[in-house]
Amino acid sequence: MDTVGAARLVTVVRAWCTTCGDVALADGARTVVLRVCLDWPHAEYRFWCPGCARVSAVSASQQQLAILQDIGCATEAWRLPRELFEPVPAGAAFTPDDVLDWHLALVVVVGVDDLEYA
Repeated sequence: MDTVGAARLVTVVRAWCTTCGDVALADGARTVVLRVCLDWPHAEYRFWCPGCARVSAVSASQQQLAILQDIGCATEAWRLPRELFEPVPAGAAFTPDDVLDWHLALVVVVGVDDLEYA
């Protein structure tokens, strides 16, 4: 098969860089990555900005998500940290006085004042 001079179709994606503003990404299907949260209705896309050479991440609407998936952008799934689903401990809230008491207890028990700093 002769591929000399064959045209390759690319999809140009217009995106929003948090530094540069509106940018055009040539071959957007390869340069844009979708990030979808499995625990919360949130999605975003990220890309290397051709203008400032920084990674930019922007929230994506359901419509944007569908369009970017249709053109073949890679998708990453992620989850919220499990600690967010732990029950709230019973008892009074931790106060600044509790922090001071804990610090004073460390000084006495561990001898924090005797430690040398590198």
